Amino acid sequence: MVVYPDYSGSPVKAIYFDNEGHTINYSVTYSDKTIVLTSDKIGNIPVFRLTYIQLNDESVDIKFEISQDGVKFNSYIEGKSKKIR
Repeated sequence: MVVYPDYSGSPVKAIYFDNEGHTINYSVTYSDKTIVLTSDKIGNIPVFRLTYIQLNDESVDIKFEISQDGVKFNSYIEGKSKKIR
């Protein structure tokens, strides 16, 4: 995944590539402890949403969701990631 800035220098776009040939273009929104990447709505392709929520200094909640209409999202996979030193 590549996250890149707009003209103002704020990271507001991302693009994801994988070894299965998938490419997903995302718009990025963020706040103090949350980053949300939402894919562009394109025809009959599902909309994807990837959310990172900082739980504390060492843990992040990660959720990947799918929507057919871009409004009602269903959780596909969710988990927590913990920093290990």
